[in-house]
Amino acid sequence: MTLRTTTRRAGAAVLLAAAGTSLAACGSDSKSSTAKVPVTTVVDGIKVGYATDLTKKPQINIPDTIPPTTLVKKDIVVGTGPLVKTGDQLTARYVGVSWSTNQQFDASWDRPQKEIPFTLAKGSVIDGWTEGLPGMHVGGRRLLIVPAAKGYGDQGQGTTIAAGETLVFVVDAKKTAKAPKQPASTASSSSTSGLTQEQLQQALAQAQASGGSTASGTAAP
Repeated sequence: MTLRTTTRRAGAAVLLAAAGTSLAACGSDSKSSTAKVPVTTVVDGIKVGYATDLTKKPQINIPDTIPPTTLVKKDIVVGTGPLVKTGDQLTARYVGVSWSTNQQFDASWDRPQKEIPFTLAKGSVIDGWTEGLPGMHVGGRRLLIVPAAKGYGDQGQGTTIAAGETLVFVVDAKKTAKAPKQPASTASSSSTSGLTQEQLQQALAQAQASGGSTASGTAAP
């Protein structure tokens, strides 16, 4: 065997080793980037990131299409806990996104107190919630598409929700119980993001105090 042949073979081995290292690195980068991207599930045309991971805030990406005109409710995760009924005090986590802008307008996940209690009764929350959340089981996650007629109608809600806006929510049912009795005069007829106006104002104040934002986009990759 000549010195030139030995050198050529050694050079080939080095090239193969370098190629193997490069391929391994590419494979590693691919796995790393994949791990950072949330698994996206399409639910009634809506892309939901982290759809079945109840430990993470769901991401909502709305298609550029005409929204439905009737209330849509779809279970993403079916809970195994107690049944949620009309009139219950439900404790939940939620994200709300406007259809026309694909922008988040509210999310309990962004606050120090991520789980929000409210009464599932007319005048306490929007009709889209009083009609769309009963029937869930605790431990479940549900997608709601709420037309303006069951949300805030033609008046909207300040600068947060536009007039005639269709709203998309992903709601996690964490706990349900019989609602405490309260005077009818304490119920508000005006509510925002599913909650009453007073509850929303408190939520926004908490979010601002904690450095959170209720106007960030939530489009899933």
